[in-house]
Amino acid sequence: MLDFLMARHLSSSLVIRTVAGSGLDNVGAKYFVSPDQEDGGSWSFTADQIAQTTIELWPGSSATGPFPPHGAVELNAAVGDAHCVLTFYSEGQALVFADQDPLTTPARIILSLLNVLAPDTPTVWYTDADATPMDLDLTVDAAQLAEELGS
Repeated sequence: MLDFLMARHLSSSLVIRTVAGSGLDNVGAKYFVSPDQEDGGSWSFTADQIAQTTIELWPGSSATGPFPPHGAVELNAAVGDAHCVLTFYSEGQALVFADQDPLTTPARIILSLLNVLAPDTPTVWYTDADATPMDLDLTVDAAQLAEELGS
């Protein structure tokens, strides 16, 4: 069984690869956020930077990793009374989170992190079920992004 399905654009072609042992074997949809490589996007921040930024933005949050072989960092973000776990894969340049209700919490986290760490980088999101990249506008609010993610 596949632990993790990562779909992303590389050199104008959609590449689907499996990463065994990622620990992401939850049942349900997963969301992926990554730089839009077809549009020249690339994230220059490190696993340590995203971990530190998460903790700075939301005191009480934590980060563990990076874990081999793909440089995965688990971000456990405590946003007010809400909570979300995201995994950042430095090797594949992807943020991954499980479907949850409400989606406004991960949307707020994604928007906040990327507006600090990569505000001018073209970014896309997609699901493991579809793998069709959709533009992610970093200027929308969390409610708008959550609506897009849920549609």
